[in-house]
Amino acid sequence: MESKSILQIVKEDFDKNITLHQFGISIFESPDCSLGEICLHKNINQSALIAQLNHASIPFKTPNKLGSSPIEYIISYLQHSHHHFIKKRFPYLLDLIANFPVLEQIEELHDLKFVFPVFIQDLITHIYEEEDTLFSYILNLQKINNGNIHAGRLYHQLERYSIQQFAVEHEVHDDEMKGIKILTNNFTLPHPSSDIYLEIVFHELQKFEKELKEHANIENYILFPRALSLEKEVKCTIQNKVNLN
Repeated sequence: MESKSILQIVKEDFDKNITLHQFGISIFESPDCSLGEICLHKNINQSALIAQLNHASIPFKTPNKLGSSPIEYIISYLQHSHHHFIKKRFPYLLDLIANFPVLEQIEELHDLKFVFPVFIQDLITHIYEEEDTLFSYILNLQKINNGNIHAGRLYHQLERYSIQQFAVEHEVHDDEMKGIKILTNNFTLPHPSSDIYLEIVFHELQKFEKELKEHANIENYILFPRALSLEKEVKCTIQNKVNLN
């Protein structure tokens, strides 16, 4: 692999591009340089890079038993996914779209360079709000249910928040890529393209949409049903204690 050019490596497998990016190698800067030359020039551990490139196409799988796991584990998994997006996927996609050369005749892709950073910033805001409100509320419900905290200490949260309302608001974000899909004609290449950079961008956008949908499905079909049941149980227990008093 060390004798192959950066462009050749990426052409053979688009998924290797993000690994190169993480090692500080840009396909836009030195596409025709060999991997060995780039590693020597940038003082990169070639063996470590090749090892990572050989695993680049292994898909990240959702744990099979996630649905039956404790709710704290489900939230921890989702938080880990958020961290993966913010630290790895978002910077890579922002750099990819900011730097790929756009064909002059494709006006929509010029717009993508301006729209995509705003879209990512909205996603980051949504992630932090979700962790600060929804996740925090569910974890507190579990603490009450386990007897680790008195419900009175969380009275305002119990009055203010509702899992059902969180679920309704979450539906608004389910097709987060809608605007991006409109700009890219649903990720359809505008013509039989020989532009490798454009193909990489569209491949990564399609992959990103799939990742976002998988993440949303975990929240919609695993987290929310469990959280609704937990909330009902906690409020029922509180009401029973009130009636006894």
